Amino acid sequence: SGETISLYIDYECSGIIEIMAFTSLLWFFSVYNFYEKMIVNCIGFIYIFFANVLRIFVICIFVYFGGNDMFFLAHTIFGRLIFYALSVILYFYVFTKSQIVRQKVGNFKYDDE
Repeated sequence: SGETISLYIDYECSGIIEIMAFTSLLWFFSVYNFYEKMIVNCIGFIYIFFANVLRIFVICIFVYFGGNDMFFLAHTIFGRLIFYALSVILYFYVFTKSQIVRQKVGNFKYDDE
């Protein structure tokens, strides 16, 4: 088929909103010290960036093999499912698991610091 489609990545699709939300939550979250926050912030930035690249790649693959009619389904359903699943994994490890591991209960705590 001779059809073409252009994929424009605008502000909302760039992942910058998700990166800023992650950064804001991380700096508000009091489990990490300053240097840990710097490292986790950099790792989270890279992780979210590549999760977004994977999302865009999957959308392109769906459109390539399914045609232009597949764009809405690929973008709205599959791309978001992939990106948000990867985001939930990141948020679990950065916020939930770290809170559980570092919480102190009486004289007992979970990590070896």
